[in-house]
Amino acid sequence: MASLIPRLLLAALLASGTATAQEVYVWIDRDGNPAYGDTPPPGADAQPVSIRYQRTDRQAMAERLQRQGELGDAARLRESQQAGRSAAEEADRQEIARQAEANCRQARDTLARYETAQRLFRPLPDGERDYLTDTELDAERVAARRAVDQWCNPGTASR
Repeated sequence: MASLIPRLLLAALLASGTATAQEVYVWIDRDGNPAYGDTPPPGADAQPVSIRYQRTDRQAMAERLQRQGELGDAARLRESQQAGRSAAEEADRQEIARQAEANCRQARDTLARYETAQRLFRPLPDGERDYLTDTELDAERVAARRAVDQWCNPGTASR
């Protein structure tokens, strides 16, 4: 209770004035507790204590709280957007992985066909076939191996 009195007195002093310095005195009361006031009782051994205070600018405080609220709202919006981007980026990564897997399967199928085929051909616009020469077939097989390396082993592909 004794420590509450100085706090209440200090709060009252802070709330009552404008920016100024005022003399406050401290003394020991009859019960042996420190007491504070602007006028000590007669005969008390009072010591002056200088206190500086300034009245709270309520408008500035309200504006600061509003800015803090706005900053908090902006931070929550940014976090929400980042979470949305992260989810979209993850979906993109998964789609790219699925496409790479499909390209790998197709490249392997093509390579298997090229390695087992005796003769390969290119279809012509009139429906006829243009059969590849041995040199052209070897070049197609090399290209098919590169495609497998590119899609199935992207870290080791020679491009």
